[in-house]
Amino acid sequence: MTISFDVAQLSAELAALRSHPHARKVAIVVPIDPDRAGMTRAAVAEGPPFDPATIGLVAHEVILTAAEAVFVFELGDGAEELEAILSSPEFWDVVGWWEHIAAGQPRLGAVAYSWTRDQGEAPA
Repeated sequence: MTISFDVAQLSAELAALRSHPHARKVAIVVPIDPDRAGMTRAAVAEGPPFDPATIGLVAHEVILTAAEAVFVFELGDGAEELEAILSSPEFWDVVGWWEHIAAGQPRLGAVAYSWTRDQGEAPA
């Protein structure tokens, strides 16, 4: 089964994110067909279809569950870096492949709560 991603919906969510200039970390959650978990792990092991440093990301990680791939982007200047990724031809070359293993539409999420230990603070 192949899912066609609704790019317009994702673009609308990105536009909403731009209205929150303090958002510095976003996630794209892609539901994964459990029968294709091995394919998912293999694809993620190859790394991103873009150079995170060139785009200006602070950090990038992919978290896999049995049913989802969660792509986390830590942005230096906000949504501009994510827009750079989404406008990259290399990114869209890979999207077609992900449509074959996805079990539903990707969803965009942004940080609603965050805590970071102060560098000088000792663990409790």
